[in-house]
Amino acid sequence: MRLTPRRKKCMVIAMFGIALFLILKNETFTDTTWSIASIFRHVFSYSHISSFYSRVSRFQSTGQFREYQYPYFKEDFKVDKGFIAKWTQDQHIHEMCDGNLKTYGWRFARLHNVLMDAREYHSSSIRGGRNMFDHITKGDVEINTYWNFKQGFWKLFCRKQDALLLNYESSKSLPFAKALRIEKFSNQFFLNETETLTQSHNNIITPAKNIEAEGNKENITVIPGFTIAILRDDYWNLHQYTMHCLHIFLMMMYYKKTPEQTTLLLLDGHPAITNYEMSWKKLVRSVVRASEFDNQVLFKDLVWSIGERYSPLYQYNEEKEFFLEEYRDFYLQQHGLNSTSYLDCRKVKITVILRRDYVCRLGDISGHAERKIFNEGEVLYALRNNFPDAVVKGRLLDSMPMEDQLAWIRDTDILVGMHGAGMTHSIYLPKHAALFEMFPFQFKNGRPWYCVYEAVARWRQLKYRSWINTNQKIEIEGGYINVPIDILVDNVKILYDNICKS
Repeated sequence: MRLTPRRKKCMVIAMFGIALFLILKNETFTDTTWSIASIFRHVFSYSHISSFYSRVSRFQSTGQFREYQYPYFKEDFKVDKGFIAKWTQDQHIHEMCDGNLKTYGWRFARLHNVLMDAREYHSSSIRGGRNMFDHITKGDVEINTYWNFKQGFWKLFCRKQDALLLNYESSKSLPFAKALRIEKFSNQFFLNETETLTQSHNNIITPAKNIEAEGNKENITVIPGFTIAILRDDYWNLHQYTMHCLHIFLMMMYYKKTPEQTTLLLLDGHPAITNYEMSWKKLVRSVVRASEFDNQVLFKDLVWSIGERYSPLYQYNEEKEFFLEEYRDFYLQQHGLNSTSYLDCRKVKITVILRRDYVCRLGDISGHAERKIFNEGEVLYALRNNFPDAVVKGRLLDSMPMEDQLAWIRDTDILVGMHGAGMTHSIYLPKHAALFEMFPFQFKNGRPWYCVYEAVARWRQLKYRSWINTNQKIEIEGGYINVPIDILVDNVKILYDNICKS
């Protein structure tokens, strides 16, 4: 076939269209683009293709590509649904200290020009950030890594000294507030012409950096951008980690700050969990620990994030939690993954979450874990035998890098597992997916949080089934349960039919 000029033009347009489609879908298009180009390299010169490719590469590498994908951080994106919308209604907003402190339903707060003094205003001498193995080898496993903040840890200066009145409920929902000391501006501290807190010495106005105070040399570090402070309870738990990631996303979305504009501040002495530390660095520009500072730190724009016990993920009775799908898209794409996946009923992917004993926290280095499947081999064999066309895999997800965990879950159609933190991955399942959750004998008694993953399935409109053991005899010492194969297969068959026949 002779390539006329018109046909050449049509082929060029088609090629550019394919490349643009891949870009918008967030696929890795480098090899694809060049493979398409190689088809035409003998037909016409593709110098213009190289030019296009280099422009797109620059577009991605500068971070503009990520911002282009996310409408959530733009001014025209409305946060008018869910708990954030409820907490930010006018009647729930409390403002004081010349507008430098604003609380929202006592669930989170935004502060300007607030000083953090991390030198002596918390109860623990542990600085945090050490590797868990390092703690164990040095024998310091009984230490307290939780910080109890004293008043004066936070200092806010106002033209008129306001009193921060906290009742029991607000002090629980906004625990940082108990450590806040509000003071009136004095000759020592005042606002300069750029509305930045400034300190004077001997009647000489000095910028907030590198201040020499009388009697000793004192530096004040200034953090000029947007910072989100979080207070963690369980530092080893995937569910709590994911909860804070959701809160970070909600704060950036509400205040219209992009990841490139945001710093994350960790306020505890907990050990470093490698998977979580690396993932946080993909969500925000930088991650700092309060314990890294041995001086006062001035935050120009700081948010006290949502506390764990008041998280939207704990509002089990709500019919729907908004922005969970937006969070899923954001989290997956920040880890380099396309958030879209498709169901192929000729090859359904069934993943069984496996659990093992492992050391996850200081104070309990025995590593004992509950709710483990005793007959793992039998479970996997039965699923493969009853679903011969399916891809059935057992996965110890917590032993994998976060990107690999997400990639696997993003392509899972039916997720099977015992109740546990690993089921938090239901947040990252595709929209068409199904979830089968199993519970030990009498597990639901006195545990109101047992229904958290059922709530996630309801909010995301996933197919969901559960089973709770009523026969204590099939539970084995050491935290194991001998899963009944007939019950397992029957429930998975129902879910299989639900996602495929619908």
